[in-house]
Amino acid sequence: MEPKTDFSAGIRFSVTDWSYVTLQANQSFQGAFTETILGGLYGVNLGDDPENPRYTVHGGAFFRVNDAIIPVLKVDYRPFAFSLSYDVNISQLRSSSYGRGGFELGISYAGFTDRNNSTLNAVVCPKF
Repeated sequence: MEPKTDFSAGIRFSVTDWSYVTLQANQSFQGAFTETILGGLYGVNLGDDPENPRYTVHGGAFFRVNDAIIPVLKVDYRPFAFSLSYDVNISQLRSSSYGRGGFELGISYAGFTDRNNSTLNAVVCPKF
């Protein structure tokens, strides 16, 4: 089996105190196979404090080069995130799939890290 290599990048721009745009790109390689995904999400913080929002609602789309357009809706309710996407097939597989794509539901949990633990977050420096 061939090893898989991924390169990912993202950048976030504030639009207002309560909203932002996140642009993302991912390039994957495995043997002769390559995949490029580009896209972005517009996020709006909901709650009393824009720095610590109760919810964040995102909407946007991604493009899997030569294959699909992927509209996405996402809700962050820390420490959980819920997303719903739909692959709109634009490749030659369209004739096989009759133009139908596929739904995907994503659920993630980001609560296993202790962000307030100074020992875990410490930078270990070499001693000379």
